[in-house]
Amino acid sequence: MTPKIVGLMTRNGKRITAQRKKIIDILVENKDIHLSIDDIFDQARQRGENISIATIYRTMNLFEQIGAVVKNTFEDNAGQYEIYINDEKNHYHLICRRCHKIMEIPAQMFDELEKKINFENEFICENWDLKIYGYCHDCQDG
Repeated sequence: MTPKIVGLMTRNGKRITAQRKKIIDILVENKDIHLSIDDIFDQARQRGENISIATIYRTMNLFEQIGAVVKNTFEDNAGQYEIYINDEKNHYHLICRRCHKIMEIPAQMFDELEKKINFENEFICENWDLKIYGYCHDCQDG
């Protein structure tokens, strides 16, 4: 359980139940991976935890509402979640069309582009959702 998530739960008047803690533990242990509801369910089962899929859905919706996780939707339209342990939320995704590997790239790579958009359009960007599709190194020769 991370202090950030405890703080988010407390500030939003949400209880930290045993099942929520177990789901958070799974997310923290997989912080570099985008997990689907089914992935979380499978990992809970592998650990011998008895958490229903409905509980996982409700918990992930709650976590998304309070800002503990973000739900990403890629080409397959299945939601995949990633946890925010620190304040570095801004990153974008490179998605391989063949193996479906998801790689993260830092938002700082696009700072100049954001400034250009803001200046040329008299617009202030608050948030971006950038997904770049192509082929990873391993799939380029296939």
